[in-house]
Amino acid sequence: MNFFLKYILVAFTFLVIFNEAGAQSAAKMMEKGQQSYDNKSYDEAISWYEKAAAKEKTPSAKYNLGNSHYQKGQFEEAAKNFNEAAQNSEDPNIRSRAAYNKGNSLYKSEKYQESIEAYKEALRLNPADQEARHNLMHARKARQEQQQKEQEQQDQQNQSENKDKKDPSQEQNQDQNQPEDPKPEEQKDAKKENTDQLLKIMEEEESRVQQKLRNQQSRPNKSSKNW
Repeated sequence: MNFFLKYILVAFTFLVIFNEAGAQSAAKMMEKGQQSYDNKSYDEAISWYEKAAAKEKTPSAKYNLGNSHYQKGQFEEAAKNFNEAAQNSEDPNIRSRAAYNKGNSLYKSEKYQESIEAYKEALRLNPADQEARHNLMHARKARQEQQQKEQEQQDQQNQSENKDKKDPSQEQNQDQNQPEDPKPEEQKDAKKENTDQLLKIMEEEESRVQQKLRNQQSRPNKSSKNW
């Protein structure tokens, strides 16, 4: 993806409407800011461009200030200055470049939907801007991936909440359906009762055997021969 900023040498184009002394002062600040920027002394460049912007409300100062913040990795501040540069200018070329750079800044901040809108604005102002068109496609793709990730995280959160959340009535019913564990005393009584029943059965069976034997002994013997 192309994140190159678009520069405009507009340091002096807006100065003609001001008085000579004031214009020279602002122009000098812009010049020093540009020198610092070229030397990659971005803190110094920011300082000079801020002074120039405070002295004269020109899009050039805000635009160059946005470039300096961008190089510092201060993307939200950069987007803010590019936005102000676009709003304060009536030149479609400056507004288009400022919108493009604003889109880059917002993309870097992972504000993909806002970057999409900035690239669209750049294309409305300059339909031939292929870099803005290229970055717009990347921003749309990044936004789709971001939405998908957000949806997956939401689904995982919902699953976790549903897992932790149980119906108290169901738990109560489950507890009611579960047989209670017998207490040690009850276990002991049950074991004794089973033993007593077994002994009673054995005694009854022994009694029946004894009665059968007595019945057999009381019967008369039959002859084994026929006379």
